[in-house]
Parts: sequence; C-alpha cells; structure tokens
Amino acid sequence: MSARSGGGASVAIRVSGVRHDYFAGRKSAGLGAAIGPALDGVDLEITSGEFVALLGPNGSGKSTLLSAISTALRPTSGEVSWCPESRPAMSEVRSRLGVVFQSPGLDALLTVRENLETAAAMQGMARDESVRRIGELADRLEIAHRLDQRCGTLSGGLRRRADLARAMLHGPDLLLLDEPGTGLDLRARRAFQGLVASLRAERTKAGGKPLTVVMSTHLMDEAEEADRVVLMHAGRVAADDSPERLRSRIGPAVLRVFDGDQAGAVAMVGAMVGAGSIDGLDERHGVRSVVPPEDVAERERVLSMLIERGTAFEYGRPTLGDAYLSLTGAALETEEHVGGMNGESGTRSRRSGRGHRVGTNVEGRA
Repeated sequence: MSARSGGGASVAIRVSGVRHDYFAGRKSAGLGAAIGPALDGVDLEITSGEFVALLGPNGSGKSTLLSAISTALRPTSGEVSWCPESRPAMSEVRSRLGVVFQSPGLDALLTVRENLETAAAMQGMARDESVRRIGELADRLEIAHRLDQRCGTLSGGLRRRADLARAMLHGPDLLLLDEPGTGLDLRARRAFQGLVASLRAERTKAGGKPLTVVMSTHLMDEAEEADRVVLMHAGRVAADDSPERLRSRIGPAVLRVFDGDQAGAVAMVGAMVGAGSIDGLDERHGVRSVVPPEDVAERERVLSMLIERGTAFEYGRPTLGDAYLSLTGAALETEEHVGGMNGESGTRSRRSGRGHRVGTNVEGRA
C-alpha cells in the first residue's frame, strides 16, 4: 500500500483503505459469496493538478479503482473522498468529473455535433454556451471538419478526440481516462496524449483551477507521460513514484536475451550472471532479462560474447515493465513478450542470415 501527494497542493482525491470484493451471484439477494478482492486495502492521495497513471495488467485492480474514483462503484469498505477539505455534495462531485471510457461513450448513429449537443444538454448547459464550447473544443482537438459526420464512421483516433471533447465540455476539474489507448496505434496514442497535455497546460496558463488527470492503462508509453505512476498488482498498490524513479530502481540498463533455444539462452545468461551480472529479472517465452555488469569492460565482453554466439539481444534503459516485474514478480505484459525498450534508445542485435544486424531500437510495446 502506498500514499503520496505533492507538498502544499490541495488534495483532489483521497482513497482510504478501500476494499472491493467480487461476489458470485447477487449479493443483494443473499445468493452471493465473496470470491476474492478486486481491491485489497488501497490508500492513495492525488493532489490538484497532478497526472497520475494507474498501471497494471488485466485483473490488477486499476479499472476497479478508477470506477470507485468516478463514483460509478461503491467499494465494499473504505472511503473515497473528493476535495476532502471542502467535502462537496455528490451531485457537485459528479459535475466536476469528466470521463473518457474504455469504449467511447458516443452514439455511433449520431454525428459528432449531435453527440456533443446531447452531452451538453445533460450537463444543463445553456444553448449559447454549448455552441461556443463545442466550437472551441472542436477547433482545439482538430475535429471541427468532422462535426457533421456520424461517429460510427470515424477512425479510432478521431472517436477518442470526440470523446475527449464530450468529457471536457463542461470544464471539469478532474478528468478520468479508462484505458484511452485501447484500439489505437502508437501514433494515435501519442497524439491523444499530446492533446491531454495541452489541455492541462492551457488550464494552468489561464490561471484557473488546474486539471487533475487519473488514467488507468496497461501500456508503458502512456504511463511514461504521467507525473506519478501507481503500479497496481492483485488489488494493491505495489509502488507509487515518478516514472524515472521507478525505472531507476532496476539500475542503469537492462539486457534482454532472445533465443529460440530456451535452454541455450538460460545457459548463456547463467554464464553472464557468473561473470558479474546482477540477478535475472525475467525468464519466459524464450526471453531472459538481466541487469548487466556495471564495469564497462566486463559489459563489453558480455555483449561481444552474445554477438559471437549469434544470439539476438537488446540492451538499453529499464522500462516500467521491468520495474513492475521486479517489484511484483509478475509480468506487466498480458500476452506474449514483445521485444522493445518502449521508446528508450537501446542497442539490438538480431541474427540475419549468417551475420548480425546491430541497430537502435526505438520502439516497443507492453
């Protein structure tokens, strides 16, 4: 469990001892029994203006925690407080929230404009105000030319932009993003991240109340954009820190060895550990990750040995996935391991015919 907050800033959200149980059947009818906690005593404090990412694989509890923060779920025990210094009424809390759901909350048969007008009406916005606000956001999010297009015909990235406009129409103080990168390619994800960052910056520049952002995600590149990353595992907070400090817990670099012959890869890594490498981090799907020797000469010898053997490898800065694995003993990836230093520059050696191709690996995914 963990709780951190910025010094001096007002508290936007306080999560205190929150537990939420899964039930088999309907609890209200007396037919259900608790079969395990989705959240198991979570403590968390988020200050006004922060961007916090809840990072973890499916089943880690991040989406359940986001649901509790959004008021959509009442936890079994514990408390979620919004602006605890003033303790606003629940109706006021909800009026301050903007939510971008995992599946866009847009009617596919309506145009973007019609969706936004409907959302504005539900928020009780006056007609003149909603027209002005829709125009402003459409220009800012670069969807003005799509306002009269049906949402069902939009690309995934444009639907996300339209959904962000819907969530921001009423000028919320707290923006909740539930797996916003789902279904988007890397370029669309980064464009969306840039839009969120610019909305935060504009709010700060205007001198108004800062925009607080809480996002659930299983993607390392999304979490890297946050001020703080909360690693969720088995319904608990495994760690809570900045992305840089979480990665620095591993060390300056990580070496990943890829080999179709798993026994051969393990034997090679064993030799490296014996040569001075720190404990191995991972061993699965034909991949073994270790923290390489700090001594430059010894490290170069290890890398040369891998190249001579014809073993594919990556060498670069640790990722949040490495930090997650080290702290929880579980992999952040939900499917098979995919090579890549997730945006961090690193050297990759791959077998190509009888020789090697050595280059810079600049992209990967969780």
